[in-house]
Amino acid sequence: MTPSRRDEGPAAPTGTAGIDGWRLAFAFADGQKVTNMWGGTPSQDGGKGRVSAASTVPAKGSVTVGFTAAKGEHQHTAPTGFTLDGAACATS
Repeated sequence: MTPSRRDEGPAAPTGTAGIDGWRLAFAFADGQKVTNMWGGTPSQDGGKGRVSAASTVPAKGSVTVGFTAAKGEHQHTAPTGFTLDGAACATS
């Protein structure tokens, strides 16, 4: 069995307009690779992960995106540095 990590959460705008064609970006500290994605289309360049829109985020609403990622037998630190269309995101 290969160790993996699963992360999921909402993307939610705080303004009065929805977001169409959004892009969520984040960084993997341990070189994990996305192995499964829901709520968006993944792409990856080394430790930099990106998710492109699969739907519009409604004004004051949210969409849920999630993924599993793995890298052999190594540590799986949570991804960091989340941005939505280049703006920093709060994480919890």
